[in-house]
Amino acid sequence: MKNVVLTLGMVFCFLLFSNTLYAQNIYELRKLTDEDWIGMSTEERLTALGISNSHARNQTFLGSFGRSYDLYPRWGYDYYEMEDRYENYAFRGFENYHIINDRRNRWYYNQFGDRLTKMRRDANLWSETFNDDGTSKAEVPGDWINSLMRVDGIWVAGESTDDWAVSIVGADALRTKLTPLTLSIPNMEGMQIDFQSANYEAKFVNSVLAGEGADIGSSRNQTASLFLRGGQIRRKFGALTLGATYVNMYSVQSSRDKGSSMKGVVGDFWPTPMRYLIRIVDDSPHDGGGPVIHDVKLKVNGVYRPDMVPQIILDDLRRERITAVSSKSQKFYIEPKCYTRGEAEEYEPAGVLENIPKYIDYLFMNDYVNGWNTANIQKHFDIEKGKEYYKVIDPGGKPYQVNRNEYAVYMFDLTSFTDIIKSVQAEVTVSNDYRIQVSKITSPQPEGRQDKAGGTYNSYFNATYWETMAQADGNIKDGSNLRTVTIDFGYEVANIIYGFDAHFNYLGFKIDGEFVTNSHNYMFADGYAGTGLPNLTASDITPREGKRYSKTDNAYYVVVQKEWQRFGFVGEYFKMGKNY
Repeated sequence: MKNVVLTLGMVFCFLLFSNTLYAQNIYELRKLTDEDWIGMSTEERLTALGISNSHARNQTFLGSFGRSYDLYPRWGYDYYEMEDRYENYAFRGFENYHIINDRRNRWYYNQFGDRLTKMRRDANLWSETFNDDGTSKAEVPGDWINSLMRVDGIWVAGESTDDWAVSIVGADALRTKLTPLTLSIPNMEGMQIDFQSANYEAKFVNSVLAGEGADIGSSRNQTASLFLRGGQIRRKFGALTLGATYVNMYSVQSSRDKGSSMKGVVGDFWPTPMRYLIRIVDDSPHDGGGPVIHDVKLKVNGVYRPDMVPQIILDDLRRERITAVSSKSQKFYIEPKCYTRGEAEEYEPAGVLENIPKYIDYLFMNDYVNGWNTANIQKHFDIEKGKEYYKVIDPGGKPYQVNRNEYAVYMFDLTSFTDIIKSVQAEVTVSNDYRIQVSKITSPQPEGRQDKAGGTYNSYFNATYWETMAQADGNIKDGSNLRTVTIDFGYEVANIIYGFDAHFNYLGFKIDGEFVTNSHNYMFADGYAGTGLPNLTASDITPREGKRYSKTDNAYYVVVQKEWQRFGFVGEYFKMGKNY
């Protein structure tokens, strides 16, 4: 009984001292008692009167249900307000961010002072077209009402009865959230459908994050897109709520047959790599006992290629951003760059923790060892620093070990391969505490690796970030885990996350948990090695045929908490897989 009295007292104090409560919306005003109205100041009464006058009742077209009743008494606090205001907009309604304080310059009034809405000639919530030849087209929400800036536009459609409510929201900056381990975006451009009833809750999300319909500013990529789709459903069983969630972020090439597959597909402007890099690192560099490398073989289109002899270079993790390149035009290539709407950004978030290969250094070292491009080396590369930083290994030698900060890079050159490439794999025979990473070198030039007079390596080559594809289980140092690890090369074309969540709340004793699986889907960009980017938008609509593969891992957490009058406790157990 004391807990009940204390809770009522806290609620009363909150209502008494919160001045902002009166300015929320019409539903909050309906909760106020006569004493609350009497206790208001003149300013608060005028504010409440303005809210009441500006409130327009919801006009339905499925019947005379309306919202002329108070939803709070029927649905209660949890359903009306909810602990997370962005989880479901069905009953609560959508409230956009306060991006612009002064909106009066986009409001219109009649001669009686009533605010009017300036409608657009046409508008779009979401549109997708699928053609008979397998191609497709998507259009995201747009043409907002009274929108001054793109990020403040919004469309909302809703319907409700005494038993359920549904809303459809389209916006340029939509706060959307599913679960902690699946999806949480503060400013998604797209649309969201929310449904809620006494025991059920559902949400569906659609967005084009980049590409077609998202205005990336480059005509050559207009048909290449990055889609985001997701859904969630929850069912309440008394004190227990169970839910299931699915989220898929995948690439689409809408100008090709089967280019809209939810498994993802490589785009027309994702070039076939010309060089393939494998890096083998000590997974625990602080204690030694690093990996022993026995052999690295390459398979192209499923066939071993012993004629493709790798260039092997030993490098050091402490020199990830240190280069022996001396020319100003090329020495900054190891600083990662992010390109948005065709222009390089000043800051690349992924570059804080990630690195790209020092591929120009390796190419110069390869030229030096083979006696090639002597004039180019003298002009752009410091030979003495190169010999200090790097060590070239004979590919036909015995097994060797890399320890602590030392690592080995294998670089395979496929520019001489004349057939269409549909898959590339590496088989690495290794033992001890290893971590295997891969990268790919492509050409941004349409002519590929056909150097013009005065051309430089940074003009003709790009490289992807190092990506971890395999790790040893445990910190093995005695060679007992000798094995051959198969590594596939490709581009990540889809990231699929699905799982289940549960929430239990009995008299304040709460248990929350979630288990999800994350599947990273990859696809090889089939084509001729080193052909570079096409000059114009590709006209080929046949399906891409590169090899697909995936790597999957899990993550989960359980949180237990209970609060009393003067103290409480909370505990969490979680695990996140290596490849999550």
